[in-house]
Amino acid sequence: MSVSLRFTRMGKKKFPFYRLVAVDSRKARDGAYLEKLGHFDPMVKDSEKQVVLNIKRILHWLKVGAQPSKTVSDIFHKNGILKTFHDEKLTEKKASKPKKKRKKQTHAMAEKLKSREESKFNKERSILKKLESQKKKEAEQTKPAEEAKQAEKNPSPKKEDIPPPTKENTQNKEKTTAI
Repeated sequence: MSVSLRFTRMGKKKFPFYRLVAVDSRKARDGAYLEKLGHFDPMVKDSEKQVVLNIKRILHWLKVGAQPSKTVSDIFHKNGILKTFHDEKLTEKKASKPKKKRKKQTHAMAEKLKSREESKFNKERSILKKLESQKKKEAEQTKPAEEAKQAEKNPSPKKEDIPPPTKENTQNKEKTTAI
């Protein structure tokens, strides 16, 4: 059943009076209605008394899906009902659904970021290992060259040049220390 919000004409000839009603859209203009939501009296000069609306029930019918007619939506717009309806609709959407999605999205995003950080860390670790191994290789290659340079600067006796200890050499050392 499609519900519409529209006016039903009341009053007498040349003195119109309109009721704002929620009605099945298939019914006649002045046919049976579901609920009275307010009234509009164009003959009254005071603009405050000209339109009387039950805003709470109108918002209910709009939330349920009732479609206002062109004239009724103009009156709703002038009284700020459509703005209130759209604001409530937006706050409901923000309050209910996006939070759950955001939690799921933030959890998924956190996992993605964590995996990215781990992959960056692993890449950095592998690069550092490569650099360390290159430094070790360079150090091993430059070590003999450095030893040769030091040997030229400080000619010190090598182990090959020193004769192995003999009994006489060790006895002489013992005598000198005993004196």
